Amino acid sequence: MKVSDFLNRVSVLEKTGTALTGDTNIQDIRGDLLDTDESLLSVLDENGVKQGEVDTINIRYLVSKYSELPAIELLDHFREGLVIIDENGRICYINDAYKQILGVLARKVVGKFIFDIEGSALLYEVLKSGKPMIQEKHLVKSINKYVSLRMCPLYKGSKIIGAFSIFTDITEIDNLNNEVKRYSGIVDEYHREKEVESEALRAQIIGNSPNFLRILDQAVIVAKTDAAVLVSGANGSGKEVITKLIHMSSARRSKPFITVNCSAIPESLIESELFGYEEGAFTGSRKGGQMGKFELANKGTIFLDEIGDMPLQMQAKLLRVLERGEIEKIGRQKNVEVDVRVIAATNQPLPELIKQKKFREDLYYRLNVVNLTVPSLKDRGNDVILLANHFADYFCEKYSKKLSISDEAYRALARYSWPGNVRELQNSIEHAVILCSGPIIMREHLPGRIMEGEISEPDVSLSAPITQCEDVDYARSIAKAEKQLMLEALKRSSGSRTKAMELLGLSRRTFYRKLKENGLVP
Repeated sequence: MKVSDFLNRVSVLEKTGTALTGDTNIQDIRGDLLDTDESLLSVLDENGVKQGEVDTINIRYLVSKYSELPAIELLDHFREGLVIIDENGRICYINDAYKQILGVLARKVVGKFIFDIEGSALLYEVLKSGKPMIQEKHLVKSINKYVSLRMCPLYKGSKIIGAFSIFTDITEIDNLNNEVKRYSGIVDEYHREKEVESEALRAQIIGNSPNFLRILDQAVIVAKTDAAVLVSGANGSGKEVITKLIHMSSARRSKPFITVNCSAIPESLIESELFGYEEGAFTGSRKGGQMGKFELANKGTIFLDEIGDMPLQMQAKLLRVLERGEIEKIGRQKNVEVDVRVIAATNQPLPELIKQKKFREDLYYRLNVVNLTVPSLKDRGNDVILLANHFADYFCEKYSKKLSISDEAYRALARYSWPGNVRELQNSIEHAVILCSGPIIMREHLPGRIMEGEISEPDVSLSAPITQCEDVDYARSIAKAEKQLMLEALKRSSGSRTKAMELLGLSRRTFYRKLKENGLVP
């Protein structure tokens, strides 16, 4: 086959779109070259023909060197941009796509040195090194566009006679990828919020105040790691509940969850309680020895409550366990390896205890990788009402009663400062359920300290802000707040009443009664 015949075949293939892709296999057309000039075959072989595939552009450029026909004009039909430089680095050709993508005229570019046109001049580096180069994402600063580049040298015999660059405008693709990433972030955030709600419901955690939900969100995030967590907060605020949420949201959820109250164990026994002992380790030791809490919690989670009350001597041993991942069992010569996630809690200001030399600073920083501070009940706004309803349902079922809470009782609960936090509220509602003999819990059924109305300092926003000219009707405000909470729960549950009642912590009977009372159902 003559070169001119080969080029005519290329033209036919080009019209059908079968010979213009960069993935053209040289074996598909090599048979047509068997009768072609030996010089052409030699050049093609030296440029990678023997390795299987050659860029179509390279073939066409070389063919044009050995032909009278202007085969290189075919390159103007490419959607990819193309620029070719000679051995001196001067631009000798650009195709139409190059002009369109970069927005330049041929007369402004052709004949000029590549490094005068393109600041990075990567193609000139390819020309000098003789090594191909690929850049999947390259910014053309002058036009603020991203392109995908493939650059190769051009040979005549063994001599480099130039280089070419073929590129595709990927700006829109890059922008689309950024949008996908942004929406993926939104979706991830949504899924995490749903995960927080799901785990909170599973752990029977009640509350939707912003500061409390923020702690739940952080707890679910840290649960995905094995980092040590220090949970701070006042007594009765729910530190153990947050700790259980972390465990239930972690990969260790199917493994043991062991709680140790450091303030309830005598100093003389705390080491054996934590680390265990071997048989005969001391007088009165149990036959066969005893496993300690760390061994029992192996592969799971250990919760060290009231860590501030741990003796200094034990703090040093605990630090070694955290650092080495092994315990020193009493009466045993060889240490025992343990894999335990440690979560500690305290209601004491540990930095102050460090200053008083009552708590080790190194242990504090080892435990305090992530700190979660649980807000007090008085700072959780409407959660007082949600929790009161939840506990009322629980104790009504326990004591076989059917009760509702009066507006006066709601008002007293909302005004109280709750120094004992959630635990005190739980006990107060149980007290009221037990003493109430009628169908409605009144203010007088609550403990005396709550009836007297010790006012909480923080503002409990149970409804829309009250202007100075409004008459304050607390019962109406409570009812309005309750309706708003139910509407919000229905909204967050996409209208599902089952999910809404779970979110509010209400029984089905109470939920539907509240719907009717607030005019949300006929």
